[in-house]
Formats: sequence, structure tokens, C-alpha cells
Amino acid sequence: MAASWLCINELFSSNASVICIVARIQSINSIQRTLILYDNDDNTLHVSFVNLRTPSDIQSLALLPGQYIQVYGKVIRQGANIIRVDAQIIRQLGIDFDINEYIKGLILMRNYMANVDITAFRLRGLDLKFDASQYLVELASTVPSASLISWLDQLIDLLTKRNLSSSTVDKTLLTNVVQELRAQLSNDSHNEALFSVLNAFSMPKFIYSRSMKKFIEKEIDNDLFGSARTRSEVFWERYDLLSQRTLRHDVFSQVNLASVSTNKVQKYQLKTIEHLLAAGSKSEKVVLLGMLSQLHETKYDLQDPTGVISLNLDNATFHPGFYFENCFVLVEGQIDDGIFNVSGIGLPPPESAQSTRSYFGEINITGNTHDQSAKTKIRLKEIEQKSDDAFVFLSDVMERIEQLFDGFADQPPFAFIFCGNFLSRPTANLYINDLSDAFKNFAKLVAKYPDICERAHFIFVPGPQDRHAPKIYPRAPFPPSINDILKKRIRHLHLATNPVRLQYCTQEIVIFREDLLQKLCRYCIKLPSDNLPMHLCHTLVTQAHLSPLPVYMTPIYWSFDHALHLYPLPDLIVVCDKFKSITDTIADCTIINPGSFAINKYCFKVYLPATREIEDSQITNM
Repeated sequence: MAASWLCINELFSSNASVICIVARIQSINSIQRTLILYDNDDNTLHVSFVNLRTPSDIQSLALLPGQYIQVYGKVIRQGANIIRVDAQIIRQLGIDFDINEYIKGLILMRNYMANVDITAFRLRGLDLKFDASQYLVELASTVPSASLISWLDQLIDLLTKRNLSSSTVDKTLLTNVVQELRAQLSNDSHNEALFSVLNAFSMPKFIYSRSMKKFIEKEIDNDLFGSARTRSEVFWERYDLLSQRTLRHDVFSQVNLASVSTNKVQKYQLKTIEHLLAAGSKSEKVVLLGMLSQLHETKYDLQDPTGVISLNLDNATFHPGFYFENCFVLVEGQIDDGIFNVSGIGLPPPESAQSTRSYFGEINITGNTHDQSAKTKIRLKEIEQKSDDAFVFLSDVMERIEQLFDGFADQPPFAFIFCGNFLSRPTANLYINDLSDAFKNFAKLVAKYPDICERAHFIFVPGPQDRHAPKIYPRAPFPPSINDILKKRIRHLHLATNPVRLQYCTQEIVIFREDLLQKLCRYCIKLPSDNLPMHLCHTLVTQAHLSPLPVYMTPIYWSFDHALHLYPLPDLIVVCDKFKSITDTIADCTIINPGSFAINKYCFKVYLPATREIEDSQITNM
């Protein structure tokens, strides 16, 4: 989020929620961890440094009354009145600091500060001098606004990679680095991959570190099936991911209790089970985050890393979504005699990919060919916006393929994504022979359309009834014998895992073939009353996982559970289920189900990346 750069006297007439302000210290209260700042007009402002991102820095700064400091933080209000500013970053300014020069720079930078967040430099330990700041704003005005943030991230990365003798960045140094960035972007224009298919078993594993408060790469267990320890880590890694996401949500973020009564949005404090049990036999109403489990027959429990507690769900209000064993939930209620009486139960709130990346940066966690997230690539964004490419998604394709190709013969799409099942009645003993015969017939058919064979990408994702590999996720792609059959006819052939991720320019598309809705309806605690497909979409996004069901319902290779994660959220999630087709959008993520091509009257979906539109299509001329 870009901060508003203000003086103290301007702050009281502003509606800004995040600010960057420069003023003098009037007094310091080390016990309450607060400062009082003042300006030349004797306006004062209370600042709390309880929630600094790096708390140890406050001791190293050795702040004294009369010093100029720069504060970046969140404005806390009670009604129309400002209570204080919760500082996230405090920077001590030098003894030669000139407030008048700062104000000149402030006026200049406001012209573009709606899109440029200079605090990104300070978060990486860099201080821009006035001439460098002025030069940066002039440069930023020449960069397309949609690509500005990623351009700044790449610039900062190049600065931090240099062996700098000082954290201060002047105009000369910045000019040299900008020239280096321009050369790099020019070279990248010839090397960036516009499209790649990312199979599940090649995806790197990143986990959230509670101590470091960021995602770090973790080595994947060489054993495909993993160990008992690997299985337990799967659930706590999911918990850590959802916990940090939930704690950042506005409803659970730390607030001043005095302002809660005037705020229209009700605030909650997330507690652990250990804290609740320590409170005694009875406590006030609290909210817990944990994994729903069934340790005793006919009874449900809640687990988190600190303990376990039995739940009474008799009077609980269930919010939208499916609830089942091993899913992570938020429960509100009170403890009574060791039993947590639940008054409300819901799924963790979702978070948009943009919010995730603004907090963790543009780290590349998908394993594509880029050193950073494809979102940072300016050239790819420009190509994406100008393209007329289309992606065609189909599931259970067993007939009417010729009519499908007739419709696209004049203008082939960028890619056809065929999801299983590929045989209507698979024979156990002769499955591979039957599958080979089916793909041989497909190869003969597609050969009639040379433009499609030459230009379109063909991606084949196995379905739950395709028996070439164990029904454990991620599922392996079809065997090489199928590749040998098709590659003679099709130029761009991809035999993919299930699930599979596609990277097209700056967009990420996740495809998963499984009949999830049927399983969720069968094993859920309470069946939603209506619109079951929408509840399915909500469940997947809030759980940040493609298959959050217990492993005895949908087995998973524990060592590769991360390949089913949905965090950060992709641009498009394609869940191929045999039920009716749907399209939904949650937290800026589009979720679609093309439905069964064979069952749902030959319906399929077409996705246009340039406009992010979904077209419902159907073959009607039978």
C-alpha cells in the first residue's frame, strides 16, 4: 500500500490510513513505548512503536528529544479524531537534516506518490538522498502505471546485489543502476518464456517461517511417500500458512480497544487453545483457529500447535462453505467444563494475490523459468494485454471432438486443455491397450486440421478414472507410449500431471481434475442448503488448497502436498468436476468448472487472458 507523505498539520484534515511523516521528538515514554512529535507550528502527534517490524532497532537508534525522525505507519482513529500513529518503521535523520529541503522534495514527490512507495527502499535498508528521490520520480513518470511496482522491485534488487559501502543512495549510483536495469530488460525481452507448463513434481517447496515471518525454500523429501514426520508437517505447514494470513485480515489485526465501539466492523482477537485452557473452566467469548478432527467417535475436536479441545456444535451457526474432518476453521464460542461451546463456525478469510505479494514480495514459488514472479515482467504484461489468445478447457472428452475442431479450424486457440477421464468404460486388464487405441484415433482425427496441429498447444491432464498410475495426488502424467503416439502429429504437446500449473505471460493458471463436490457432500458435517458449486469454490480458496479433504478420501503424496497449495492465489483456478459448469470470482481469483463435456450437453469454457473473460461455449450443431 502506498503511503501518504504528510506534515503533522496536514494529517488532521486527511483521511489517509497509512502515512509517512517527518517531525521532531518532543518526549519519549520508554515504558508505554510511545513518542510525542511536534512541528514548527507546535502541532503534536502521539506515535506508538509497539508494533515495529524490527523492534530491536528502537534501541540502536538512541532517540533523543529535539531530533528529527521519519515515521511510517498506520493511522488509528476514534470517530473523526486521530488517537495515534502505529509506527512500523522509524528512521533517524542526520544532524544536517534540512526540513525545508525535505518539504520541497515532499511537494515534488506527491505528484507521483499515488503509485510509488519509496518506503520499499527503506525496508531493504536503503536511504535515498534528495537528488536521487527527485530523479526516481522523474523516471517513474515514464513507466506504465501497471508495471511501476514491479519495475521498482527489480531496481531495488539490483541495488541490494551491489557491494555498497553505504546504505545511502545518491543520484549517480541510481543512474548507473537504472542503466543496468534497462540493459537487463532489453536482454530479457529475448529470453522470457511466454508460456510454460509446470508439472507438480518439479515445483519447489516454500513454507512459512514463524520466526523469520517470511517464506523460505525447504528441501523436498526424496522418498515419494515420505515419513510419519512428513505427514504431521503437512498439516502444521497448512496451519502456519492460514494463521499468518488470518492474522493480517482487518477483522483480526491488532486494534486499539477504545476505538472498537465506534468502528462499524467488529474486531476479534485470535486466541490459541493453550491460552483458552489456561483461562479456567469458564471464559469470555473467544475465536480460535484450528484443524477440525475427530479423535473420538461421534465427537469433533479442534487442534492447533498448542493443544486440542472438544467441540460442541449443537448450537453452532455455520457460515458459507463445506466443513469436514481435517479442514481448518475459525470457531467462536465459550469454554465450559473443558468443552468449547461453538456459537459460530466459519472458514479462514481469503486474501488476494496482490495483498500477499505486497507483504512477501515477488518471490517465485511456482518453479517457472523466471528468477522472480512473472508479475514483475513488464514486457510479458504488454504482450498479454495486446494478445487475442484463448484457452479452451474441456473435461471427460470422449466424443464430438471433430465438431469441436471444426469450430476452431479457422482461428485455432492458443491451447486446448483436455482433462480426463479419457475412456468411457476402462477395462482393468487391457487399460493401456485401450488408452493407446483411443489416442491413436485422436491423432488421426486431429491430423485433419494442420493449422491446429501446428499452432495450438495440447495439454492432457489425467482424470480420476484413468488407471495408468496410482490414484494419489499429485498424479503422474500419461506414460511415454502416449507421447510417442501424439508427438508425430502435434507440434506443442504436453502430458501433464494432475494438478498442473500453466504460466502464460504474467498469469498463473491452476488446473485440477477431481470430482470434489461429490466427496464434499458425502463427508461434510453439515450440507449447505443451496448453490453447492459456489460453496465448493469458497472452500478451496479459503483453505488455500486444491484437495483439503482427509487423506483417506483423497490420498496425497505427503512430500508433494505443497503442489496442491493455492497461495498466493493464481489468476485462474480450473476445477474440472463432473457436475454442472460454474464461474465464480473470490479475492480477485476466478474459479471455473467447465463441467463434464460428455454429460453436460457438450459444454466447455473458453478463457481470454487479455481481458480475463470467461466464455461459456457449447457444441449445438449435432
